[in-house]
Amino acid sequence: MDIEQVVRYFVVHNFVCNDDSYTGMMVHNYYLYEKDGRLAMIPWDYNLGFGTFGTGDAASIVNTPIDSPVSGGSSDRPMLNWIFESEEYTALYHQYFAEFLNRVDIQGMIGNAFDLIKPYVEKDPTAFYTYEEFESGVKTLQEFCSLRSESISMQLENGETTENMGYADASAITLSDMGSMGGKGDFGGDLPGRPTEDFAPSDLPEDFAPSDSPEDFAPSDLSGWIRIAVSAAILAIGLIIAKKYKG
Repeated sequence: MDIEQVVRYFVVHNFVCNDDSYTGMMVHNYYLYEKDGRLAMIPWDYNLGFGTFGTGDAASIVNTPIDSPVSGGSSDRPMLNWIFESEEYTALYHQYFAEFLNRVDIQGMIGNAFDLIKPYVEKDPTAFYTYEEFESGVKTLQEFCSLRSESISMQLENGETTENMGYADASAITLSDMGSMGGKGDFGGDLPGRPTEDFAPSDLPEDFAPSDSPEDFAPSDLSGWIRIAVSAAILAIGLIIAKKYKG
């Protein structure tokens, strides 16, 4: 086991509250990587993170206890359970969580990602969401992360990391604003205004120009164009956080 990598992985993973994953009911959407006889976790499929996979209310999700991320216990999750079976590794996990909250500028990352992609969201003729819905989703994401950080800080400060103590008031946010399992564009289907044929670059609005792109954004990057704006932003931000924190 690559102890350092796996502990840090679960710090970020348990911050974003992704139930469509190893810690969810289906115990899936992850990869194991082996090098020199040691296993590490590789993140994958985080578009339904931040509590958007299930039907739980925002207050419950935001205040998910960091030592009880699996409903019913983690005894059948060997890649995670070894942390909580050891006082030493649980203490290390808490230490890394505190460092994560103090070192990583989550709000800055969200803002940077928003500024990067918003010109394209505004002009995307195949978008599943309106630009206003996109803005609402990003705002909710920012609020979620702020409240999640508040809750975890209180959990660590008070030593209450196994029970949901409701430290942060998330009654003002709606998780589905960030996307959901049944959101627009999920597994295809007919949507108003959606082209019925394959999209081609010639279908872009007449006033769309590559010069509108950020200087370091190449036109070829459009091949992976935004399909579900808010979900794409959530996925990108989650992976950026994980990469930066690992470094």
